[in-house]
Order: sequence, then structure tokens, then C-alpha cells
Amino acid sequence: MDVFILAGGQSKRFKEDKTLFLLNDKPMIEHVFETLYSFSKNIYIVSKNPEKYLFIKNAKSIKDILDIQNPLSGLYTACFYTEKPFLLVGADMPFIKKDLVEYMIRNHKKEATIFKINGFFEPLLAIYDPLVKIK
Repeated sequence: MDVFILAGGQSKRFKEDKTLFLLNDKPMIEHVFETLYSFSKNIYIVSKNPEKYLFIKNAKSIKDILDIQNPLSGLYTACFYTEKPFLLVGADMPFIKKDLVEYMIRNHKKEATIFKINGFFEPLLAIYDPLVKIK
């Protein structure tokens, strides 16, 4: 399964680039990458500035296709790069648990498997099937 980590946020409320914020001496995005690398060797980091993430070994850093700044642009880009179901995760989720990802992968059966937190869907922690090929 391909994995796409969305790193295109503006971090307005955080006041600095949260993907590069150090948590236990590592950028937040690196924690996300390390957790997900056990599930896939095809990990893409989607960003407006892909060169910013070249320091993450074994990740493919790709540019958002659309020139807009929102998560849908990242989802669109992921659909462009793959034809199979893929895991979509926000770069600011350093505490994602392997057990949860395993559960989602094991139970994925439809067009989308979306995690729900406190009654609200979290579309940036989901498995999507690209329904329409964009290429």
C-alpha cells in the first residue's frame, strides 16, 4: 500500500512549520515517516516545497499538483500518483499508533476507511481508493 504524508499546511496557529518542529530531537514529520515505513516502502511526502523534506531517507518528496493550500490538494495529488488504495496521513500526527494503522488496513473494504475521533471524522488519517483516474 502506498502512503502519502501531507506536509502542505500553513501552520498559522502554530506560528512555525510544525512538520519540522523538533519532538524528542526529531522533526515531527520524521516520527510519522518512521511509524509508517513498517507498512510501506512507498512513502510520498506531498508538499508545496518538496525540497524541504529531502533529508528523510527513503521517502519520495513530491510537489502538490494544484496551486492551492489545503488538504484536498494533497488528496488530489495522491490520486494522481497511484492507482491502488493508499493511506493518507497528516504530517503533524507524530503519535500515530501502528496498531491503529494495522486495524485500518485489515478492515479496509470500501472506497474510504476514515478514522473517527470523538464523533468527528479525521479525513487526514484514512485509506482511500482512487475512484477516478486523474492522469
